[in-house]
Amino acid sequence: MEGSSGSSSLGRTIKGHLAVHAVLQLAIWIPVMANMKFGGIRPRRGESLGGILTAPLAHASPEHAAVNALMLAIITELHLWRSFVQWVYAFIFGWVVGGFFLWVVGSPHVHTGMNGVVFALLGYLLTIVFFEKPFRIVNLALFVLGGLLYFGILQGAFPKDPRVSWQDDLTGLATGLCAALIYGKMTESYANRQRRYAQFEDERNEPKGADAVMATLPNAAPQKGQARGGGSVAPAKEDSWFARNFMAGASSRSETASTTDGRVIGHSVV
Repeated sequence: MEGSSGSSSLGRTIKGHLAVHAVLQLAIWIPVMANMKFGGIRPRRGESLGGILTAPLAHASPEHAAVNALMLAIITELHLWRSFVQWVYAFIFGWVVGGFFLWVVGSPHVHTGMNGVVFALLGYLLTIVFFEKPFRIVNLALFVLGGLLYFGILQGAFPKDPRVSWQDDLTGLATGLCAALIYGKMTESYANRQRRYAQFEDERNEPKGADAVMATLPNAAPQKGQARGGGSVAPAKEDSWFARNFMAGASSRSETASTTDGRVIGHSVV
């Protein structure tokens, strides 16, 4: 039964991955095949702000779209085996924030293509693994694969088209790094708050004074909040509104692990 359950779970996972890839490929190829015209990003031009949302769907040529589609499929698959929630976060962050960053610092010509989002996903993957403690071998493998992918792109994976700007790649990479730092610090802060709350509960429920003496007597009647024979009974912990809502996506994919110096770090698990 366990074997069939595991096979069923793996099958659902693979189907989910294929569905994500299908949506992404359609988003790239439908505009190309239908010759749809989307506006690109013209840095520091007010009328071009809408291009932040449409530029990743516009490509300079079918060859440009083909390379972006391939690289997006590879980097997305690496992400999905780690965390779907984090992939969605990095994808949206790279698309919107990365596009705005390019609008602010880019050179004054039209920028198009999905390569900024691809580099944002890559930058996120190369950075987030260092927030996971202990540093697992799978993280090292992902880092090496991501590094090889990055240097392969730098050496000319994208077509030598003057309309394809390297600034999209650089701003995307920086955006992915920032997204990973924000997410890592957010989960780390949440884990630290959970640790402090647990310590507070332990200290509050520890018997003191006469209660501590009574707790040592095996036949003593238990005091309120104490178990017979000693020890305390901690009240049921109620998660805060913040924990139940805002951190639900992060906490469902993260756990805490104690480091050698006593800190507790939030880290994502598959």
